Amino acid sequence: MRYEVPLVVCLLNQQICLLFFDNAEILFRNINIPHGFRAQLLMPYLTDKARVLVGRMDPSKSFDYNEVKSLILREFKLTPWAYLKRYQTTSKTSDEAYMIFASRLQTLLQYYVNSRHVTKFVDLVSLMIADHVKPMLSSGCFKYVLSVENTTDVGWLQHRTLAEVIDTY
Repeated sequence: MRYEVPLVVCLLNQQICLLFFDNAEILFRNINIPHGFRAQLLMPYLTDKARVLVGRMDPSKSFDYNEVKSLILREFKLTPWAYLKRYQTTSKTSDEAYMIFASRLQTLLQYYVNSRHVTKFVDLVSLMIADHVKPMLSSGCFKYVLSVENTTDVGWLQHRTLAEVIDTY
């Protein structure tokens, strides 16, 4: 049985887009698809818009699954900030069981944590503190912090480093 979730759905439901990539990655691992073939195997399942985006990529990057996935997620505004906001603003629907709602919250939070490259509890605590501090900043200071964060490999600052940057500002 062929399983398809066209990426056009991402425009309507970001969570389905994320599930598409999760399912593809599970499938790739289960049947041991080499990394060099993964991006090409996605192509038939992409919408025309997504295929055009990939077609405009640097040819050396268009064969890299992670590069293709990152481009598509960015295009559909699936950034760490979007994951966090979606997690924070998600509410239970009237016809949704609490088990389903809790699972959905877990999935959204996991996407956010993964997008921030957090693998240790101490880093999770630091990320939560940093995320709590940032909304309190003035607009100018917040923009400065974002510019500093954009120079890091993981895209965010540990809470102590964040505090130093803010105090220096």
